[in-house]
Amino acid sequence: MEALTKTLDRHLRSTPSLVMVLNPNAGRVRRHMATPAARAKVELTPRLHLTNSLTELDQLFADQAVDDSQTVCFYGGDGSIARGLSAMINGLGEDASLPTVLPVAAGTINVMSEYLGLTEAPHETLERLRRGQGLVRRSLPSIKVSVEGQGPLYGFMFGWGLAYRVLESYYGRRKHPTLADASVIMAQTFAQSLHPRATELPLFSCRDLRIHVDGEPLGDDQPRLHSFIAGVLGRSTMGLRPLPSDPVDDRRFHVSGNGMKPAAVFRHFPTLLFGRGDQRSLIPAHPVISHSNVAELRFELSEGYTLDGEMIPVDGTRICTIQPGPMI
Repeated sequence: MEALTKTLDRHLRSTPSLVMVLNPNAGRVRRHMATPAARAKVELTPRLHLTNSLTELDQLFADQAVDDSQTVCFYGGDGSIARGLSAMINGLGEDASLPTVLPVAAGTINVMSEYLGLTEAPHETLERLRRGQGLVRRSLPSIKVSVEGQGPLYGFMFGWGLAYRVLESYYGRRKHPTLADASVIMAQTFAQSLHPRATELPLFSCRDLRIHVDGEPLGDDQPRLHSFIAGVLGRSTMGLRPLPSDPVDDRRFHVSGNGMKPAAVFRHFPTLLFGRGDQRSLIPAHPVISHSNVAELRFELSEGYTLDGEMIPVDGTRICTIQPGPMI
């Protein structure tokens, strides 16, 4: 922890505009946070904020004044980026001048950092910022996810169905799952996908989401789905390109849904997962939906969803609305 603390302290002291939010539950950080003394040392470092839970992120940005003259870095995983951005935007307002966000390859913010090409170690990205070299300021569109009875959350990639169910199994194995747990879950997922009636299993079960795109119901054309995503990033983690390949227009986002049997997904995976060809060519022969540059999406949720890797639970059946968020 001392080496990590010294590194972060050096970057914070040499970069007055930098505000760092450190998640002590992230694997890389947690191993160094075993003693109260280590935590105390971090808490004394100027502009380094230790958030022990996602709810503490809300309180942090309620108390911490930030503006467009500053750079905020979320260091760690477990949903820090989605909840951190949401806390910041909800605190300042969508129309406020937001701080610059520095993405580092640590935890769920990998969704954004990989898209931007920042796959180096976090301390290397921080060193670039300190030196003022090798970093380019870019604006990215975001999405706003509003679920009936919950406050809005902001992020870049929404996922429902298979994505949520796999993560639920992963995080359900123990308090802090490991790489071995991930390997077990992926092996179990693959094994279930080979079942001749895979879509009758809970993991791949399909549901009617009663989807409305830009105010119009899909109606009889809507297939039952086991996977449903919406977002603004052309490429996600591991090089996946699951959304339509069209450019994302201003104040718009893309949508893709799948209810195909896993065997059919395997046959068409270059198109469905890696953007080789137009996934809309699979319609109507397969239970697929694909829409580009959507302004509003509304549908029914009867289980949780993910936003940039964070699991968001949902009780009962709720209406979910996705709209464009502010530029980040």
